[in-house]
Amino acid sequence: MNFRISPPTSGANPWQGVALYQHPKLNYRVDNSWGPGAAFNADGLVYLPYSNVVTDGNTASNNIKCTKFVMNSFVTNGSIDLSMSQSASSCGAIGLKQWGGATVHLIQ
Repeated sequence: MNFRISPPTSGANPWQGVALYQHPKLNYRVDNSWGPGAAFNADGLVYLPYSNVVTDGNTASNNIKCTKFVMNSFVTNGSIDLSMSQSASSCGAIGLKQWGGATVHLIQ
């Protein structure tokens, strides 16, 4: 199973830059488990604020240098090639708005 998501990029689309969205009011039984053998490759914002995400396969990003994950937790049981480096021009190309304040990274 290949799971490749890219956001809409039209300037008229209110969801531009958002590849996957889970409404924040959904907070019960929202965990995700993809695999085995799932290839998860994301561009843009993946917003699953209360979900514990587990992938059993290959997880990658860096297609256009604008991948952002918002999740409760993320675990991968396969190969991983995630780059969270951001390019202002790449994020601008898909319409994903950028934070203008201090850069903050949460690393565990």
